[in-house]
Amino acid sequence: MQTIVNLVAAGLGLAWVPRSVTRFERQGVIYRELPRGAAVPRCETRLVWRRGDASPVLVRFVDLVRSLAQSRPC
Repeated sequence: MQTIVNLVAAGLGLAWVPRSVTRFERQGVIYRELPRGAAVPRCETRLVWRRGDASPVLVRFVDLVRSLAQSRPC
């Protein structure tokens, strides 16, 4: 999240961030709340890992993320 805020501070766009991120005060960054009743933006999550990496920890993590994505769509 800190990287995202720094990119915004550098003038490289805007970002949707959770309220907790507003503590990262950066010059040139303004936080705005969505108006009540506004449509909630959809989110997208991607996982990336090295080809051939099938460590047990990675496999369990990917399985967890997949199950959470199915039970809680954006």
